[in-house]
Amino acid sequence: MPMIQDPKKPKCPPPFIRPIPQGPCILPGFVTPFGGPASGISPLGGSPVGAPSAGCTIANFFADCFQECVGEISAVSPGPICGWTFSEVFGTSTTPIIFTPGSMTITTDTSVDYIGAFKSLPRPLPQNLNISAQFEFTEYQTPPGPTTTYQLFLTNPGSTRGIFLSLFGDGNGVIQVGDIAAIPSWIFAWTPNNGHHIVHLSIDSRGVPRIWIDHEEIPVTFFGDLFSIFDQLPGNTISFFGGSGENGPAASPISRVFLMEGNAAPATNFCCQ
Repeated sequence: MPMIQDPKKPKCPPPFIRPIPQGPCILPGFVTPFGGPASGISPLGGSPVGAPSAGCTIANFFADCFQECVGEISAVSPGPICGWTFSEVFGTSTTPIIFTPGSMTITTDTSVDYIGAFKSLPRPLPQNLNISAQFEFTEYQTPPGPTTTYQLFLTNPGSTRGIFLSLFGDGNGVIQVGDIAAIPSWIFAWTPNNGHHIVHLSIDSRGVPRIWIDHEEIPVTFFGDLFSIFDQLPGNTISFFGGSGENGPAASPISRVFLMEGNAAPATNFCCQ
């Protein structure tokens, strides 16, 4: 079935496609699916990868572990809950985002559901985007495919600059860092396995990213300067979006989210506050 291009965005130049409505243009199969290092060594139901120990580091920019969050946000009741507001800016859905103590869960019912939630940042991102992000999530318990998505956005106050990370279910990944007009973009490969993962992303003072998944660094390759979709997101926010890419109920919990100015070590164990 051919991909449907969003009329609000120009068609991607061949051979690029846009697998997610209003998402970035990507090259199909630009890396070998499931070609990344082994990741997700903890299966669903096991001990989470990177579970906190007795000692921890306070994140100097943002921290959220959803510890006291309970309820649902949706298109009809967008919230906020614990500061998180429902968003269907990239498409519509009847499914909610569910909060239970310790997690925010993005749910889907159909292959085209793609929803998210955003929360205001305590202050603007550094102008040079020199920052580290660390979060944990569990994959949808559905067959992973190219339209299975797990995505993080960080925007500046005008939504003119930001950071975008996307993990696709076919083993592809994209990182964008910079200005929306022509944003430098990198690609990489990771290994979906329906498991639980800890993701650590660091952007240096030059705007160059490095990424670790389950404590294993994954090589990134510069792909080019593309356009971005940050201008469709609220300014000065952190957002998570996701979709299972499958018909039928599915859920992907996010459990710990941290931002640190500068380059935090990938093994940093951040505090939940």
